[in-house]
Amino acid sequence: MKSKPVVVITFFVFLVLVIGYFYFVLRTRAQDVSDQAPFPTFLNQKLALERDVLLVKNLESFSYEHIYMIVEVDTDRHESITVEKVLETGTEIIFTNAKIFTN
Repeated sequence: MKSKPVVVITFFVFLVLVIGYFYFVLRTRAQDVSDQAPFPTFLNQKLALERDVLLVKNLESFSYEHIYMIVEVDTDRHESITVEKVLETGTEIIFTNAKIFTN
């Protein structure tokens, strides 16, 4: 009769460990790479676009910090992603930081 509480406690500890493992392995992580090559050479400087691109509003469930992103005109997009503006060739933009998102 005394082995039943041990089995139940062991099961719950195992369940908590599995859930914790999946949380730490599958969560989205952001790493600032602004100081790693080649990003310092063009961050905080005006860059002119060499071709037309789209400024689109990403789905909120996929955006981790900013909901806007730049994609090329001929890129396949999900129908829920809305085009906010077309940035034409020669438009100057400034990138202020660089981050890598992993999941």
